[in-house]
Amino acid sequence: MLHKYRMALTQQGKDKLSGRLEVDEWFHGGVAKAGNAFTGKSLVVAAVETGRRGWGRIRLGVVPNRGGWELRKFITANVEKGSHVVTDAHSGYLSALAGYTHEPRNETVPGAPEAYTLLPAVHRVFSLAERWLLGTHQGGVQREHLQSYLDEFTSAGTGATPTTVDYCSCGCSNTR
Repeated sequence: MLHKYRMALTQQGKDKLSGRLEVDEWFHGGVAKAGNAFTGKSLVVAAVETGRRGWGRIRLGVVPNRGGWELRKFITANVEKGSHVVTDAHSGYLSALAGYTHEPRNETVPGAPEAYTLLPAVHRVFSLAERWLLGTHQGGVQREHLQSYLDEFTSAGTGATPTTVDYCSCGCSNTR
C-alpha cells in the first residue's frame, strides 16, 4: 500500500531540470569485499539544479553501469536540452552530454581539490540521501526497491526553493 502512495506522490512535479546543474554518480549499499569494492552496490546518478541562491530541485536514478549510454538515458529523461551541466571528468559524460553545455571538472590531477568541493551540491545530496536511507529505513532498502525510495526522497523536497528551511523529510535544510 505504501508503494502506491509513494508512486502517486512522486508523479507530481516531474518537470525536467534546467539551467546550471551538477551531475555525478554514487555507489549505494553492499559490503566492500577484498578485490572488488563495488560488489553488491547499486549505482545511483544524481542531477542537482544550482544557482546563485543555492541549489534547488534534484533527480536521482539507479543505473546499471557508468557507461555513456546509461548516463545519456538518465540525463535526457531528467535534464532540458541546452542546460549547463557540470560533472567530474569521467569519460562516460563526454558522449552522454551531446546537446548540453558540458563543464567537466577533473579531481584526479595532482593538487586538485576533492570531488565534494568541485561538485558540492550533488555530494550534499548523496550525503543526505545516504543518511535518510540509513536513518529512516535502517539500511533495509532492497536493491529492487531503491528507485522507489529515491523518488520518495526527491519528492519530499518538491516545490522547495533554496530558501526553504525544510528541504527534505530527513529534517535537513539548505538555507544559506
